[in-house]
Amino acid sequence: MDGTVPKFDRYSDPATLGLRWTRWLNAFEHFADGKGSILTDETSNATKQRRRALLLHHAGTDVQDIFSTLADTGGPTDYAQAVTALNAYFVPQVNIAFARQTFYQLKQKTGQTVQQFVTSLRQATKDCDFGADKDNQIRDAVLSRGNSEYVRRKLLEEGTGLTLSRTLEIAAQCERVELQMPAMHISPKTEVKETKVSNKLTIQPTGSSVWTTAQTAVQKHTRCPPVKMRLGLTK
Repeated sequence: MDGTVPKFDRYSDPATLGLRWTRWLNAFEHFADGKGSILTDETSNATKQRRRALLLHHAGTDVQDIFSTLADTGGPTDYAQAVTALNAYFVPQVNIAFARQTFYQLKQKTGQTVQQFVTSLRQATKDCDFGADKDNQIRDAVLSRGNSEYVRRKLLEEGTGLTLSRTLEIAAQCERVELQMPAMHISPKTEVKETKVSNKLTIQPTGSSVWTTAQTAVQKHTRCPPVKMRLGLTK
């Protein structure tokens, strides 16, 4: 096995066989291009034959066994027909119901931007067969499974004109605001104290010099006079 392209595992999860094959084939195409086996109108038969051989070699013996049973795989230099035959075997086994269930369970992760969330949603829609409704499905997923109430509220304010592109614009603006707000927010911690003055409950912040002075003045003026003064014995 080459370190850059693992052999294709056809047994690990039958429900995602088609999706996994498509992803593996895409990885192999990049690998083969990097090795110089690029297909163009002027590609030599030798290059086509080498690319086809690389495909079967890196796919592994399980795929080679399947390939040998397929009806129309083309000749030794026919790389395109070999790919078509393998796609016809693997891709129809895509489970649309499973793919949609996977899509509906995706939620925005902590620290993930809406743009990143939408990228994950797009990847998940590949086998969902949403057709022309794909963008609406992604937009609704951002609304229902995004993790910011602020973003959700702003999106809903857009009304019936909310498209996926507009969703991304609004979400990006909201995320910038959410990043800026903590630096501007002042949240003083005020302790309170309960004191009875003239039978009225007053709540004031502790540590206030104004409150301390006023409290002292009230206590002085409401203090009872000495006994001698009350009896008229003072000189």
